[in-house]
Amino acid sequence: MKRWFVVSFAVLALCASSSASADVIFSLNCQFLTQPSSEPAGPCTPGGPYGSVTLEDLGTGLGSGVKVTANLTVGYLPKVVSLNYYDPLQTTGWASDNGTLTVSFNNAGYYSQFDIRNVDSAPYANPFTFTLTNAALDLNPAYFLVRDQYGLYFSVVAATGDPGGEGNFYGSTARVPDPASTLLLLGTSLAGLAAFARRRRH
Repeated sequence: MKRWFVVSFAVLALCASSSASADVIFSLNCQFLTQPSSEPAGPCTPGGPYGSVTLEDLGTGLGSGVKVTANLTVGYLPKVVSLNYYDPLQTTGWASDNGTLTVSFNNAGYYSQFDIRNVDSAPYANPFTFTLTNAALDLNPAYFLVRDQYGLYFSVVAATGDPGGEGNFYGSTARVPDPASTLLLLGTSLAGLAAFARRRRH
């Protein structure tokens, strides 16, 4: 019985330590098949995965940043990344170390109502990586884990062959399970098995 408790506790402790430093990764798992001439575009058609968006916490304290990495796996280069932000949106003080940033509540994203948009400039690269900061905020990935009206967390617009052009639009409705979550489920299962074994003994 004690062995079950020790194993369960060890797994849960490992889970807690892992989750504190784990990146947050979302799959780009839908696409707008027809590009509209105006926003909003309508629902995103499930498919893919077409790539991913990763958020990395770079520290604590006012002005600390979140590193955003958009990676496409379908042969295109990412040009535009749009994100949502937890209300209320701070509209001033934002900066990006790569790209041109726009911050506007429910009005910044392409083909959907996002709060923050960052646009890369040619020559484009895959992945498109940048760090978001705000002098008045202690940012962490949790601030950006918000869905828009179509259920999207993020969107990525690919660049076309034209240096100024934009191609396919991809969205994300699902987070990629991280090892910490898997360990938490395992630890919960082990704890449940231990409780079951204890009841069987009595």
